[in-house]
Amino acid sequence: MAGKPRPWKPEDWPWLVVEGTGILNDNGLLPCNTMILGLPGENDMDVLATLDLVEQLRGYGCWLFPLLFVPMGRSMLEKEGFAYLRETFGPLHWELLLKCFEHDLRFSRKALDVLARRVRNPLARRMATSYINMGIEVIEKVRDEFVRDPYALLEKAARINVFSAGLRDLVSLARWGLQMAVAHVRRA
Repeated sequence: MAGKPRPWKPEDWPWLVVEGTGILNDNGLLPCNTMILGLPGENDMDVLATLDLVEQLRGYGCWLFPLLFVPMGRSMLEKEGFAYLRETFGPLHWELLLKCFEHDLRFSRKALDVLARRVRNPLARRMATSYINMGIEVIEKVRDEFVRDPYALLEKAARINVFSAGLRDLVSLARWGLQMAVAHVRRA
């Protein structure tokens, strides 16, 4: 992937991301924009510039996915170490993650309204919208836990074994989903 970013320079990227996202939106596309955090040599000014970019994207239709740096084979950075949260992340990184989280939640609600209008069957539209809204509410609760203590949330998430879900876990999840659906219908 030599020359992948060409013909642009790093200082062109913020403009390019905003402009490209706008062009995609103008053509009915909703991009998933990724960013890499914890690159070797990254400093607070880099994170502040990324925070500024996230702010510039506020009115655009896109999802933002911050990813941790992972060294890839056959690249100039293959000998670098992985980015680890405890060693790499400072207060600005956590602020950036929260800004992305909030951007994604805000945009997901907006996108849901737009996408739901395309579902012609009113019952299917209502069911899908209710189900997705429940998911967004769960994500908002996760965001609240993240704000309180990101490390505790990560510790909790690390203990989840998605491959060992038994029947009891699935029944519990289904029961919880049903309770959320009933609560949502009562509010509506």
